[in-house]
Amino acid sequence: HTVRRQSIKRGEPRQMPSLPHTAESTVREEHFSSRRKQLEDYLTNILKMPMYRNYHGTMEFVGVSQLSFIHDLGPKGIEGFIMKRSGGHRIPGLNCCGQGRMCYRWSKRWLVVKDSFLMYMKPDSGAISFVLLVDKEFNIKIGQKETETKYGLQIDNLSR
Repeated sequence: HTVRRQSIKRGEPRQMPSLPHTAESTVREEHFSSRRKQLEDYLTNILKMPMYRNYHGTMEFVGVSQLSFIHDLGPKGIEGFIMKRSGGHRIPGLNCCGQGRMCYRWSKRWLVVKDSFLMYMKPDSGAISFVLLVDKEFNIKIGQKETETKYGLQIDNLSR
């Protein structure tokens, strides 16, 4: 933390912005819009500070990653954690689905959905694991019959 604090450039905000100290239960309905604006300003100021913007807890809370701030990748899509099953590789004895059934390896990934691709990254390092392009064979299957999981979905394209 000391190294991060010392590496902050001059002119960048150094202090955390403050939030109002009034309890939500005591705020009148006509003041909700100003409270909403105060919260929006607070989050905007947090995201302007690289030390807090790059902190994994902040990124998870707001639903952003380092890629959210690269304008050349197109408009911001949805981002968040998912549990990803290994690409069809079944491993007996690991996370079994039932007696005699094949089992799968599951891992936690950060999913980024954009207009022309989706990709997932490793949450601890931010390393891009895979990019899946939206092409003419892009297809999404949902439901237990199609995916073999109760709440899962399967995404396919020409290459995978």
